[in-house]
Amino acid sequence: MLRLFAAGLLAAAVLPALCWLQHERAALQKLPGSQAACAPGVVYPTWFGARGDGKADDTAALQRALDQGGVIDLGAGTYRITRTLVLDLKRTGPVALQGHGTATLVMEGPGPAIRIVGHHGGTADPRTLKPGLWQQERFPLLQGLVILGRHRQAHGIQAEGTIQLTLHQIAVRGVQHALWLVRRNRNVVVSDCHLYQNRGVGLFLDRVNLHQINVTGSHISYNRQGGIVVRGGEVRNLQVTGCDIEANMHAREAPTANVLLDLREGSCREVAIVGCTIQHSARVPESANVRLLGHSREDRRKVGNMVIANNLLSDAQYNVHLVHARGVVIQGNSLWRGFQGHIVARQCDHLLVVGNLMDRNPDYDRQGQGYDGLRLEGCRWVTISGNHGRGFEGPEGQDVLVHRCRHVLLHGNAFYQGKGALVIRGSQQVELRHNRVQSTREPSVRIEDSAPVSKEGQE
Repeated sequence: MLRLFAAGLLAAAVLPALCWLQHERAALQKLPGSQAACAPGVVYPTWFGARGDGKADDTAALQRALDQGGVIDLGAGTYRITRTLVLDLKRTGPVALQGHGTATLVMEGPGPAIRIVGHHGGTADPRTLKPGLWQQERFPLLQGLVILGRHRQAHGIQAEGTIQLTLHQIAVRGVQHALWLVRRNRNVVVSDCHLYQNRGVGLFLDRVNLHQINVTGSHISYNRQGGIVVRGGEVRNLQVTGCDIEANMHAREAPTANVLLDLREGSCREVAIVGCTIQHSARVPESANVRLLGHSREDRRKVGNMVIANNLLSDAQYNVHLVHARGVVIQGNSLWRGFQGHIVARQCDHLLVVGNLMDRNPDYDRQGQGYDGLRLEGCRWVTISGNHGRGFEGPEGQDVLVHRCRHVLLHGNAFYQGKGALVIRGSQQVELRHNRVQSTREPSVRIEDSAPVSKEGQE
């Protein structure tokens, strides 16, 4: 018995050291190493000849490692690849690719550095999962990776057909689109990522059928074609929280936004943008921090059911720009330096604008003047309440403009030290109640070609 006990102690002490030596020997010799139970379920690309020296083409070795499935552990190094690495979840089963923040993939060919392919064609409802699919493909996890683009047509990570895809602590720079979701996905998490200085979009939902996506704690900045962009498709339950989203526009690119929901085709609803800093670049024509584009004047249903709350929004031509949207709450935000307007809504229905602060610290005045202010054009069923604004410089003396609107209530707002007026023009069924408007222009409230307009307690 004593002999068996001693043997057990010896094995416990020696086996981890042997495991480490086997792994290090394989890495040094660049030859397939021993796969004997070093860490059950863990695959090291060095076993398949990956060098990670930034010189050798590691594409084939990495693909062989990914095909094993399980946990693929990229050690510290720079892995040069020349074609897309494919994670086919039907082949690999559950997979986690981890780089610990020290592994860099350098993509020197066209296409995404990594393409994740799932086969889920249902919804998030468990009843739509095919037998065995969840066990085989659930929760693909990529974390701790750096991806750099060295080809004009390189992308970062593309995913389709996945369920519970989780992208955590990913840094992508120098590609076209950093994170690119296409066709169909369900229940996506993007967290603690750095999507920085890419030629296309930071997070691109490209004509994708996607319900349930959470984007949290990420820096998304200096991407030339938009920070977070939804274009077409069918998107529901998009949550963006605690992110820093900045300067995702460029003068040589088509107009976009730090957060752009472009649903001139398709639909996007059930969206929350909460607790973010979203700002820059005012020098780009038609720049916007948050922009919603719906179908048409006749069909305003396709983008909306949305909350924009408790954000810091600044330094763009538009802080919030809404066109053909329905059911949007804009609440509790701090907005400044909106050069064509803090909140501009055209042909929208059912808007609630409440409790926002629109002020500019004098320290920012040195950086140039803007119009700021609020503009509603062709909107219906709007409540604007409890907002505080200072120093508006609206175009043509219109700090707050309600133009050709119906069923609008302005209640309990305070607008100070403006250079224009609150103007109601060509509108119907407007109520002004207990607002305070102080302006260098008199009268501070103008009603033009509008009826009926109810006024109570105006100052």
